[in-house]
Amino acid sequence: MLLLLLAKDLFIRQDPSTGVIQDLHYNGSEDAEPIDCQKVSIIDFLEYLFGKTFWSRTAEGKTAFQHAYINFSHWVPMTEFISPRVPDQTDVNSSR
Repeated sequence: MLLLLLAKDLFIRQDPSTGVIQDLHYNGSEDAEPIDCQKVSIIDFLEYLFGKTFWSRTAEGKTAFQHAYINFSHWVPMTEFISPRVPDQTDVNSSR
């Protein structure tokens, strides 16, 4: 999975879309999304991974995926803490 994440990160950076957040100094639209959260064309991504000849054996496959996109990233939703609760300074002092 790590190789796929790295490949997607490199793929989207070779020709970034306009209106995406590429760095911390972004001052464009509030509706922009981070560059790593973009969807990518399955056809283009597989050609990037395996070369232009990837689709040479099956024209039907390329046609079937012509409007298909994927999106995955290494970001995880944070609805809950993922680490155990660490007592803060006030908890330590109150037990004395």
